[in-house]
Amino acid sequence: MTNKLEPLNGKVIYIPDPFIRFEDVKSACEFYLRYKDKPELLIKEQSKYEEEATGFIEALSSCGEWFSDDIYEIKNDYNKWLFKLAFKDVIKDA
Repeated sequence: MTNKLEPLNGKVIYIPDPFIRFEDVKSACEFYLRYKDKPELLIKEQSKYEEEATGFIEALSSCGEWFSDDIYEIKNDYNKWLFKLAFKDVIKDA
């Protein structure tokens, strides 16, 4: 017995949303790249995140030298937090 494919001929087929939508990923990437390494800009344009981002700004301003390891560590922590924030709706486990 062979299975034959039937033509669609007016049938309605439900196609569920993909697990991850392209538009959501694109939006998350744009958000992340806009505010990466820029907590001041995030607060200025997205005031709802002021409480979380202010801690990073205060930590950065308290660092003495511009090229200190502390600055890189704080920026890395900020960028990790920002990544999770940007992609939380795309990747539910973030």
